[in-house]
Amino acid sequence: MPTEILLTNDDGIDAVGIRALADALSRDHDVTVVAPESNQSGVGGARSWWETTVD
Repeated sequence: MPTEILLTNDDGIDAVGIRALADALSRDHDVTVVAPESNQSGVGGARSWWETTVD
């Protein structure tokens, strides 16, 4: 039974690295790739300049 592997990144689905890794791993494993449509690098550290009020 192959190992199930979940690959994810913040560089986008078309990033060379995630494609190469998925291709290599999928030879022997069940690989699922989850990535944004476009590059989102650094978004996790972004700051929103608009205040949102939650009641």
